[in-house]
Amino acid sequence: MSDDGLRPCAIRDEWAKFPHPKQRPRNRADGRTHFQRDGDRILYCDAFRKLAGKTQVFLAGAHDLMRTRLTHTMEVVQISKRLAQYLDLNVDLVEAIALGHDVGHTPFGHAGEDVLKHVTSGCDGLSGTLPENSFVEAGRGFRHNLQSARVLHELEAPYSEHPGLNLSGFVLWGVAHHSRLWWSARCRAPMGCPLNEWGTCPKGAVAPFPLAVYRATLRSIPMPCCSVEAFVVAQADEIAQRHHDLEDAYLTGLVTLPDLKRLAAKLQLPPDAGAHLLGLRPTDAATTPEVVRGALSRAFVHGLSIRLVEETRRRLKRFERAHGISSANDMQGWLLKHGLWAHVALGHLVAYPSDFAAKEKALHKALETIILNSGPVQRMDGKARFLLRQLWKAYLSNPQQLPDRVVLRLVRAEGFDWQWRPGRGRPPLSNVFSTARRRLGSGVSTKPQRARLRQLLARAICDHLASMTDQEAVEEHQRLYSSHAESVHIST
Repeated sequence: MSDDGLRPCAIRDEWAKFPHPKQRPRNRADGRTHFQRDGDRILYCDAFRKLAGKTQVFLAGAHDLMRTRLTHTMEVVQISKRLAQYLDLNVDLVEAIALGHDVGHTPFGHAGEDVLKHVTSGCDGLSGTLPENSFVEAGRGFRHNLQSARVLHELEAPYSEHPGLNLSGFVLWGVAHHSRLWWSARCRAPMGCPLNEWGTCPKGAVAPFPLAVYRATLRSIPMPCCSVEAFVVAQADEIAQRHHDLEDAYLTGLVTLPDLKRLAAKLQLPPDAGAHLLGLRPTDAATTPEVVRGALSRAFVHGLSIRLVEETRRRLKRFERAHGISSANDMQGWLLKHGLWAHVALGHLVAYPSDFAAKEKALHKALETIILNSGPVQRMDGKARFLLRQLWKAYLSNPQQLPDRVVLRLVRAEGFDWQWRPGRGRPPLSNVFSTARRRLGSGVSTKPQRARLRQLLARAICDHLASMTDQEAVEEHQRLYSSHAESVHIST
């Protein structure tokens, strides 16, 4: 253990590097570390605030105690910090990564992500509405963890000096790597897919989900950037999901106390974690729903954390011995030597014992069957897919309907000539929106410019839909498609 209380392979704050040069000298009276400052910037950004209105699994607002994307994020923060404390890793870094890990997530959970994935890959042409080559090879793809990094690095715009929040490379890399950087399986044309032919896909065995649009974001992350802390957050994310999926399913009646006890028994949790849950009796008057939920937290959050910490400690010690890492300087040199390839070694360090990992994977599969394939969840997912596809069609048919902030993003994008009046340049901001909308409505004469605008527009619509809350998407659909007088009003 070093003087700062961190183990040798932990990341140190002074190693942080940033995408954009600092415009102002650091305020010595501030007292914050670089990673604390990164966490604060995420906490106060627009994308983080919107997490309160985004679905985790069950529709946001469906029940007073149901998780939203925001409450899930705060649980991931808590679990990550506790794991980092147990493992003597950098708590400030894991907190910042956990705060930002889901800011790029879509409304309506993974159903929304599936819609954007299919459209941006060229798989779903929105029933012929999406023009060909709207997403060229270099601009294809959608995945929420990579979108989160892109939101923090490019799309948030609170500063005039640079795009994004100018977060450290360690935080941006950790946000991107809290989930895989690729779609792990080829598309099997699920029933919600417009190309579905009862279990087959006309595209054959081709994997139709590229993610080339995020290459620029990943390449701009300053080195060094790999960390064990990033994989701690990834595992904390999984622990939080197992726990609240079970608790939310219990709240909605999809699982009962005997179901929970059976799942806990199969997992073989540590006795001090699972004994309370296993000892509850449904017929006992003291077994209230609040008591069951408390026992669930102790069993799954505490139990999974114990198993993870025990094995991870062994692996970290073995890694440090194998690579001769006995000090912070040794770890910094190792990171600089291996560059991005460092993640190959670090990615296997935060893990369960192999026998317990198999049981945890079986639990994950069981929850997918019980919860994600349940009638209530599937009905909500079906509505979400329909609604988001309809919104995309509306914006494509008339881009002038897009909000001002999206139009402004189009105006600021490179590679398209808006043909402002000669000698006057871009008009004042008050006139930019109407002038740009007129241009969108009148069309573009030259083929290269038309193709470029089409590509910019398609990605801008994707980013806009991904940023919406559930309620925002529902209300926008009503404004664009409902004939009721009360739904027709001005809103930007």
